[in-house]
Amino acid sequence: MRYLMMIIAMAFVLTACSSAPTNVTAEGASGEQTEEVALTADQQAIKEFVDSQVVCTYERPVGSHFKTRVCRTRDEIERMRRKGQEAYRQIESTSMQQGLQ
Repeated sequence: MRYLMMIIAMAFVLTACSSAPTNVTAEGASGEQTEEVALTADQQAIKEFVDSQVVCTYERPVGSHFKTRVCRTRDEIERMRRKGQEAYRQIESTSMQQGLQ
């Protein structure tokens, strides 16, 4: 059984090295397209698997002392983070515009 797992792992590594790259653009913290990263088909599959994994945390809702268990996918967590940053930037730019008038 151990040898079979080693052979499968070696085959996976060798196919990852020989597959053609797929171009994916990376998005920077400011929301701009920053650089192009080449990912192989296997690396893309691994990235999609990691993004679809569920992460559970214990959070305290506002106004409560009790923690509740909240489960989200990594992709959902990243989308929420970006949405929060976008809202912050919009509020910040609006307050800056009002301050100049």
